[in-house]
Amino acid sequence: MLGLPEGTSDSAIVRHLREVFKKPIPPRVVESGPVKDNIVEGDDIDLWQFPAPKWHATDGGRYIDTFCGVVNEDKVTGRDNIGVYRGQVVDRDKIAKLMVPT
Repeated sequence: MLGLPEGTSDSAIVRHLREVFKKPIPPRVVESGPVKDNIVEGDDIDLWQFPAPKWHATDGGRYIDTFCGVVNEDKVTGRDNIGVYRGQVVDRDKIAKLMVPT
């Protein structure tokens, strides 16, 4: 995936990624595309339609996005962050995430 030789050490992967992240690729904004073919808004939103499982017996509910990147911005520093957080379906149109600063 990274174009590195098989067997590359973890520390070499980290070094490679640190260099790559110094040269981000700007996003390409488009007016339309396949991702916009099915848009559901307002009262038509119903997260209960999705097959979101309860993964573990002690989970508080069903999790619809157990491995997705959430992009946010620190309002004080202006720095962007991408984190991976589980999202629990808590209502027809609401997903709750536990985001703890570290």
